Amino acid sequence: LYLVTLAGASLEKAQAFTSVQDLSRTLLDANAELDANLRRLREAQEEIVQAAKMATVGTLVAGLSHEINNPLSAILGYAHTTLKRIPADDPTRPALLAIQRQARRCADLVSTLLDFSHKRRLELEETTIEDLVRDVAALASLNVRRHDAQLEIDLPPPRTCSVRVSRTQMESALLNLVLNAVDA
Repeated sequence: LYLVTLAGASLEKAQAFTSVQDLSRTLLDANAELDANLRRLREAQEEIVQAAKMATVGTLVAGLSHEINNPLSAILGYAHTTLKRIPADDPTRPALLAIQRQARRCADLVSTLLDFSHKRRLELEETTIEDLVRDVAALASLNVRRHDAQLEIDLPPPRTCSVRVSRTQMESALLNLVLNAVDA
């Protein structure tokens, strides 16, 4: 009888041990699932924080762009008015044309920033590689001379190659490449 009692107690303990093992596995699985859910929650929170930062940057860019547009409009207006009044051979004309061209470029950059902040569709325009590169070379010329550097341009034959791009963004990218090369 004693052996039967011991055997019964051992069987009960073995069943209890198996139940504890099953419960332990269930808890481990639940803990792993909880960890995975917490990781996904942290990632989602980081994405929300990043989206909020980008929205704040967009708002800041939009406000700043509007503020910059006001003086640019005045510069463009004065340059245009002055260019209409002075004769074609006036020695200040090239400088005024450069001011007008650069102010328009700034206005285009501001417009690009506004487009970015409002997620507008990018406007592409047809332009020749030749015109694009020549304009960038003209923009970079002062910086190139200041660094006592030389800019060599090897263009395809005139009007043989055209592209459809955001001219302002392409000019900015090419100008950054040239100016970085000059600085290097």
